[in-house]
Amino acid sequence: MTNSKAATKATAKTKTPKAPKQGRPAGAKTKARAVANTIITKATCPKCGSTDHKNKRHVRGAIASGTIDGQKFVRYKHSNADCSQCGQALLVAEYELECS
Repeated sequence: MTNSKAATKATAKTKTPKAPKQGRPAGAKTKARAVANTIITKATCPKCGSTDHKNKRHVRGAIASGTIDGQKFVRYKHSNADCSQCGQALLVAEYELECS
């Protein structure tokens, strides 16, 4: 019994190592980067040709690169909507252009 008591006291006195702090390190700086601010919206009703829409619902969006109308884009967002003139369902595609 004395050995087990001594072992318990020895383990109770040892300190457990602390886990490293989580989060951003002290002194970290945010890198400057270009800001994309121009958006091309493709949302023409296939039935009546109107560009007004209502009940916009987000479907998908991502950071991706490609070209649309000969211009480079850096992200896109697709949404479903209804035409405000005739009620036809349509896909609204928004492309955020790369700053140059």
